[in-house]
Amino acid sequence: MNYSIKTSQIFKNQFYTPLFILLIITDIIFIAAHTFYYINADNIAYKYSSYRSLLHLEIDGSYPEFFQYMKFFWCGLICFFYSVKARQIGFVFLGALFWYLLLDDSQEFHESVGGDISRMLTFEPLFGLRLQDYGELIYAALVGIPVFAVFAVLIVATQGKIRHQFVTIAVLILMLGVFGVFVDMFHSAIGSISQNLRFMFGAIEDGGEMMVTSLILSYLYRIHAGLLR
Repeated sequence: MNYSIKTSQIFKNQFYTPLFILLIITDIIFIAAHTFYYINADNIAYKYSSYRSLLHLEIDGSYPEFFQYMKFFWCGLICFFYSVKARQIGFVFLGALFWYLLLDDSQEFHESVGGDISRMLTFEPLFGLRLQDYGELIYAALVGIPVFAVFAVLIVATQGKIRHQFVTIAVLILMLGVFGVFVDMFHSAIGSISQNLRFMFGAIEDGGEMMVTSLILSYLYRIHAGLLR
């Protein structure tokens, strides 16, 4: 019971804002709409098919995708503002990282570069994955290792509140990577087994990314507004 209360208090002190509630409610609405259209795909008239694509979590240019782009943009903007306010050069790195994630997501760098890498691979893919998936995994490692190396330097080089902020953001970025890379691989691996499982893991992947990004944005807002306790 005490542990539950302590966890709730930590969340409230570190992440909770009215902004977080608005972001999460919007995420849930998009996930629910995506699920509704999947479940009722055979019962919805053709005239509503355009709405289905606009509310699809996995289709580029859809409302959920655009909402995710905006969150990455806001995250980067807050980091750049805070780097000036707090005179912390490390937040310039974070701002650049979030804007890179925006470009990667919107321009599909991980898919195009992963495809280029996959064409260099000659082994037989295992575990139901495609060579494309291995290429994207290699790309994620090539990007992720330097990113977390910089995080390690920032954590070692700072102290107190700033160090805690970098640790928290690094953990949240790692959570984002779990959904974007590893859940995505499960999504690909089981796609040929069951359409329902493919949908489920697709919703977990994209919905998880959306909610973690909302958590990051709310945390950065609290940092910039001086609300952390």
